[in-house]
Amino acid sequence: MLFMENAAPPSFFAAKWIPIIISLLVVSAVSWLYVLYYQRSTGRSWLVSAMVAFSLSVTLLVLVIIPVDVYAISSMKHKDGTFEPWASRNATREHIENTIMTGYYVLYTLVFFVVFFLLPFAYFFYREPKANEERGRPELTARQRARTAVKYSMLFVVLFFVLVALGLLVPFAPPPPVNSTAWHKFEFLVEELETESGEDVISILLYSLSLVGMCAVVGYTGLGLSLWPIRLLRGQESVQEQREDVRQERRRLQLQINTLRDQANYSTFPSWQVDRLNSLEREEAVLGRRETELNEAVGNWMNSGFFRPFEVVLGITVLVTGAVTFTALLLSNIDKALHSLGMKTGYILPERQLPNPMDWLLSESDRLYPLDYILYLVLIFTLVGATVSCIQDIGVRVFAVKLYSIRPGRTPAHGLILLVLSLVYVLLALNVLLLSIAPQYTMYGDQHYIKDEVQPDNSVKREVLPCTASAPAGECVLSRMALLLLRFSYKAWIFGAVFYWATWLFLLSVVMGFFIALYRRRPRQGAGLPTEEDRLLDNVDA
Repeated sequence: MLFMENAAPPSFFAAKWIPIIISLLVVSAVSWLYVLYYQRSTGRSWLVSAMVAFSLSVTLLVLVIIPVDVYAISSMKHKDGTFEPWASRNATREHIENTIMTGYYVLYTLVFFVVFFLLPFAYFFYREPKANEERGRPELTARQRARTAVKYSMLFVVLFFVLVALGLLVPFAPPPPVNSTAWHKFEFLVEELETESGEDVISILLYSLSLVGMCAVVGYTGLGLSLWPIRLLRGQESVQEQREDVRQERRRLQLQINTLRDQANYSTFPSWQVDRLNSLEREEAVLGRRETELNEAVGNWMNSGFFRPFEVVLGITVLVTGAVTFTALLLSNIDKALHSLGMKTGYILPERQLPNPMDWLLSESDRLYPLDYILYLVLIFTLVGATVSCIQDIGVRVFAVKLYSIRPGRTPAHGLILLVLSLVYVLLALNVLLLSIAPQYTMYGDQHYIKDEVQPDNSVKREVLPCTASAPAGECVLSRMALLLLRFSYKAWIFGAVFYWATWLFLLSVVMGFFIALYRRRPRQGAGLPTEEDRLLDNVDA
């Protein structure tokens, strides 16, 4: 570490560590606020809340650390294609690269701990208040609940060791023979294909969890990327409009109730009419409670339209980011179909042939660090926000079966744990998907190299070109994230191939979400007003 500090200027470490520290603080604060915002206030367990917030923080940090990785490799070279004096030695560059890779391994180890033990433990540890009393059982102590949680969590630990065994025992594709045709295609990667077994274990765990997350990305993120911005731009049905609709419906019901009561006073009243009258009275009572709640909500400043301009700005930002992301993924997938190294290599694309708008934005903004970091965070939180928005709309589902509804301040602890677990899977999948959204930026950042070409008159034409896989060996430094993903895509091509085809499903999901959003009714203002389902749950808790 001392050698590294002597070799690199202080500005390099300041520009690398300051964003990491700021990201750590921001991610931790956002995770805590997110958990507190959605969790039901009654029966809250601070231990479970801390576990859930920690799980979300660790996974978010894996994503937001990627621009720091890209900055580290970009800062090794000048814009003219020459290396910085402090980065001219291979030993210095390798030390920085190994440090970054170690950071990834530490974060991924924490993520695996979260997925295979912490969140399962939190799910089985938590008990709803008075749940045992209703079943006629004594309340369990914290030690008893912890013992039960550990017992059930062992099933996930067994699954973890099964995947570890696969990483150790399953044979992966060997590097191509030296100087063969395949070797020249993978020359930019071939020196990195030799790995330790531990690295293969981390890779197979990462890709296995990411495949599960890709299902959630297709089901949640794809739909939300269209539904969320259009909902923000269309706005919500105001509380005043809802109150007027409720009043009109109450007047209609009261008219029917009065007519039936008059019939009961002056004629024989059959039993089916009595049932109908009771049903209408119940409906009218529900609407009466709803009108009272809406009357109280009218005076709430949060329903006054104060946030409407911010919603429009956010909607435009999400819509533009989503459109650029969709276009980038579409062009990237078409590029892979036409110019990749084939399915047996996981559709690795050494050098893009088609333009990529997201790549261009991030590569250009990398010249004004940390502008690229800000744009990258906007991309991440757009995708995460779209996922959360869709989950809030349709609830936490497994194979289309709804398990929990997600509402601010009314989400049960078990629903919140499954929500965060879904987000962890989604974030891991986005970790892989970002390599397709912005391949050039994720692989090489803003690096350039010098190309000398001898002309017919024996003169030398010198060009400064952006780094690609076709650059001479040793001229460009591959980001550690791209190396980790590309290396495993080659060695276990089936994962890369599945991700390629799943990306087409994601694009189809975005298109479906767009048409659904066009014909969907505007949502109602007054998030936080209890629904009938909330009242039933509150009665159960009481």
